[in-house]
Amino acid sequence: MFTEHPSGRIEAVQKKELPSAHGLSLRLLDSGHSILGTMTLTEALRHVEPASHLAHWKEDTYRIIPLRIPDKTELFGCETRGLTQRKKVFKRKGRGKELYLSTTPDPMLLSTILSKAYTFLLRGARVEFHLRQKTDRKLEDMTVDWALENRLHLRPDSILAAMPKGSTMLACPCTVSTEKLPSLMWAVEHKPSLLGGGDATSRAIKQLGTWSPGPAPEAD
Repeated sequence: MFTEHPSGRIEAVQKKELPSAHGLSLRLLDSGHSILGTMTLTEALRHVEPASHLAHWKEDTYRIIPLRIPDKTELFGCETRGLTQRKKVFKRKGRGKELYLSTTPDPMLLSTILSKAYTFLLRGARVEFHLRQKTDRKLEDMTVDWALENRLHLRPDSILAAMPKGSTMLACPCTVSTEKLPSLMWAVEHKPSLLGGGDATSRAIKQLGTWSPGPAPEAD
């Protein structure tokens, strides 16, 4: 079991039950701003094709935005192209690529990170997502729980819909409680799940390897 996290020493890891997508509604626009209607999140995700993603537009309105799909020559090119030095992707022994999202992300940066996640999955890498709030006191109410109900494009199910066809989550998302702020963690692979039932969450955590101490990357 890992004991270290970029946000500090881990105090607890628990399976996270997400608010039901059937009970969340939104107004959906396509990439051309045409209104597709008001619907549940479950219905909205049926409109999201791989290599496109749900993006927050305003209030309860969301748009479908295309991701930049890499061509064959880029699939094995520079992994951090398009990211600043501060936003480089983290990778630790025994783990996949680690991508960090904040509950109040910059829209363009979010799209870039999701494009990178898409590319990593096509290369066969496991991608580990971490959603957390910024430490800014002005944003203290914008917690992970708040985002799961009010920023629907940041939910694991919404992000999974944008990934390559056939991508799967290894297990249920987990809340990682640290000495600082809690975060939501989940892992995705572009192949059938390695876990076949049972206590999927604890088994997934073991497979994710051991956290090694290191500098904490800033939230987006």
